[in-house]
Amino acid sequence: MTDLSGRFIFVKGQIAGAYYTFASIYLPNTAQHRSLQRIFNSLRDFQKGCLYVGGDLNVTLDPQVDTCTSVSSVPQSSVRHMRCTLDSLRMVDSWRSLHPLEREYTFFSPVHRTYSRLDYLFVSHHCFSEVVDSRIGVRTWSDHAPVTLTVKSTLFRPRNGSWRFNTSLLSDPQFCREVSTAIQNYFTENLTPGFSRTMVWEAHKAVLRGVVIAKATALKKSRQSNISELLSQLRHLELDHATTASTTVYDQILALRRELQTTLNEETKHMALKAKSFFGLRENKPGRLLARILRKQRTLAYIPRVATSQTTTTAHPEEIQSNKT
Repeated sequence: MTDLSGRFIFVKGQIAGAYYTFASIYLPNTAQHRSLQRIFNSLRDFQKGCLYVGGDLNVTLDPQVDTCTSVSSVPQSSVRHMRCTLDSLRMVDSWRSLHPLEREYTFFSPVHRTYSRLDYLFVSHHCFSEVVDSRIGVRTWSDHAPVTLTVKSTLFRPRNGSWRFNTSLLSDPQFCREVSTAIQNYFTENLTPGFSRTMVWEAHKAVLRGVVIAKATALKKSRQSNISELLSQLRHLELDHATTASTTVYDQILALRRELQTTLNEETKHMALKAKSFFGLRENKPGRLLARILRKQRTLAYIPRVATSQTTTTAHPEEIQSNKT
């Protein structure tokens, strides 16, 4: 469920046999309390089960601790009205509940040089026991920081994933050389008299898979370690800038963001190749993807009615078929 202006989107369904409702909202820069009231009126009739609401409210619910200046331009009456609206659905501010004394912010205004916490994740009061953690991330490509929420349901049952070869590794010359050397060494050591060539050939697949997994895991750990280090440095500089407002620190933040963006672009390329491969392998085969494509084509080809004369129309299937030209 959504609205024409794009202020909210609601989704509900079952996960592990339990009903959940997820709502993403974005409030305007003015009259936030009225907009939130209208959204929650629609959400009240739509929701089922545990409710999770997240989004940019464009207002701080507690200016005393959620802004670096401890003041807000939004009238206190509007803030109180928003709190009452949230209380009507028994919503809990997940991050503030887990970090009652900390001062962290999700938005930096370069114009006013101020920090504030405008982005929230709310959870139904009766489902808050499922919340494990909530954190405010680092601002990278956006002027807003991501807010994460970790939830663990008692109904959750983990599944074992299947290994798939990361084809992007083939563009790494060092990786290709190491795998080629491993293959040569394997056949040199195992193609000896008394061993069946068929058995050696079949066994090399398992050995090669182990080599690839080891190399891919090492590269992944190195890449993630680099990203974690950059995020850690960014986090430290952002907290420093929130208290000192130093221009030197801000320049360092911008430089680290550029370096991080370059690193993340490699992962973006891999995800694009993965998506391209998915569609390339499945678009012309029977399955869910093809059914979705055909469903859209059938919708576009649907003829609801035809004109039988200048003054009359018909919606009867047989008459529509007979009048087709």
